[in-house]
Amino acid sequence: MNYEKLSPALAALVFEYLRFSEATIASVNGTRPQPPFISAENKLQTILEIYCNAETQIENTKLLNYTSDGSKILTAQIELDGISDLTERIDVHYLSCPIPEDSLGNEKKIVVAPGKFTPARVAFVVPSNSQPGSPHEVVLRGWFAAEANCEITILSPGGGTTRSAQAEVINGNPTRFGNYHSSQAFLTKPKLTQDGRKEFFINMRPIAPQQFVTGGTWKLTVVNVGNSEVKVKLKSWVAGDAKNVNFI
Repeated sequence: MNYEKLSPALAALVFEYLRFSEATIASVNGTRPQPPFISAENKLQTILEIYCNAETQIENTKLLNYTSDGSKILTAQIELDGISDLTERIDVHYLSCPIPEDSLGNEKKIVVAPGKFTPARVAFVVPSNSQPGSPHEVVLRGWFAAEANCEITILSPGGGTTRSAQAEVINGNPTRFGNYHSSQAFLTKPKLTQDGRKEFFINMRPIAPQQFVTGGTWKLTVVNVGNSEVKVKLKSWVAGDAKNVNFI
């Protein structure tokens, strides 16, 4: 598996696929921006955008569009078992879950000064589980300039934390995983994406299927380990008619 070719959201899905059972993954179908699903052949699949050479041919795909450099983007329904082989193809440059940035909800912009002792902390409130419309799952995506280096921490209302152990991805899957009192979080460390920015991806969900993300105040910490200030844009996502988080 060439993890450099995976988008942050797809890296998180692959991490989950390799760590948990297919039944566990399929049980949360429909509660995430681009869910995996069980095909008619009883295979776990997902929809991918494949950035590839103009002449590339991949079975069971359709053309989305061409990029400015003459390459093309294909959309494909792919078995998760087949993602690794795609990443090893020299004519395939990048694989992404099609989660349009504009489809995400609330937005927060922050400026992070350099230095590990001057982190930026963003609090956000997940609706209480006793409220109608409590989210089953919450996604946060963050972007900053390619030349910047930041470490990310997510802290639950109960104090549990998942930490990005290093600013940049070196080898292997960039996703980290944490269990809290009744929720879990998948954090994909900042990595360079197809659009020339670095992106991190955080997926918070309940441990038990059909439950809710723990309500209350969560905290995101961004540590700028570079030498210049960094501008970070955050966006949140919840499924369907669920109430979105509020940045405070």
